[in-house]
Amino acid sequence: RDLRACGKTIAAANAIIRARFCEKLTPDDIAAELRVSVRLLQLRYKQVVEHGIHEELMRLRMEKAADRLRTTSAPVREISMECGFPCVEHFQRLFRKRFGQSPAQWRKAPSGMR
Repeated sequence: RDLRACGKTIAAANAIIRARFCEKLTPDDIAAELRVSVRLLQLRYKQVVEHGIHEELMRLRMEKAADRLRTTSAPVREISMECGFPCVEHFQRLFRKRFGQSPAQWRKAPSGMR
């Protein structure tokens, strides 16, 4: 029974994350919405998904940013804001760390070079 409840909680957390990852969303917000403790949610999430909530939020934000860079000509600053990064410089550092290129380099690179 505990495992079933855990699975439902993680599924609900994932639904919230996927629907609102570009917002200023934190593990505390998710736990409050689900009416569970933050610590328990983080432990269970990491057990089931094999990485933390923060990592999942960052992964989704970066994927969306990379997609927007590939498919639009929107300015990097605009994409940064859209994807939940209010500070473009921080976004650029995180993007380079994740993809090995700056957002501008990523945009210019042929798709096979990404």
